[in-house]
This record gives sequence, structure tokens and C-alpha cells, in this order.
Amino acid sequence: MAKLREDLTLAEIERNAAQLEQIDIDGVLAFAEHVLSHSAAMWSAAGPAERAALQTALFPRGLEWTTDGFGTVVTSAAFSYLQTIGAKKSRVASPPGFEPGF
Repeated sequence: MAKLREDLTLAEIERNAAQLEQIDIDGVLAFAEHVLSHSAAMWSAAGPAERAALQTALFPRGLEWTTDGFGTVVTSAAFSYLQTIGAKKSRVASPPGFEPGF
């Protein structure tokens, strides 16, 4: 009986640890979604140190300036993911007025 109680206790500890890890992952994903969705507002409200941290998080290899405007050497993985979401083609027809009638 003592061995079974010990095994049961160890299994419960492992289960609780796994649940805590899942909560942490959910929290990190929710935070990342919030930062990506509200980055402009966060930038406006931030001080110089926070702006530098936000810029580093969004553009880890920095920004470049050319005569055409700002750009990045490498697109952040978060923005690459967002581009794939936006690139999905809709199977719904455009409402009237967007294309000339024939």
C-alpha cells in the first residue's frame, strides 16, 4: 500500500507540473498576441527604454533606412506568420462596386 501511495503521489506531482507548463505556454501565447495586436499603442505609451525593448523584440536584427523608407534585413518570425494568415485567399466573391461591371 505504501508503494502505491508513493506512486500515486508522484503521478499527481507530475500531472500538476504538466498543467503548470501548459498554463505558462497559454500565458506566453496570449501575451505575444497582445503585443502584436497592440504594438502601436504600446510604442506610443512607452518611454525610451521600453521603446528600445519593444523594437528589439519586434525587429531582432534592427531596422534599416533607405530612400524608400524603413525596412528590415530579416522579417521577424511573428510577422512571417501574420503574412501567411493574411495571404489565405477568400472563396467569397467581392461585393459589388469593387470591380467594374461588364
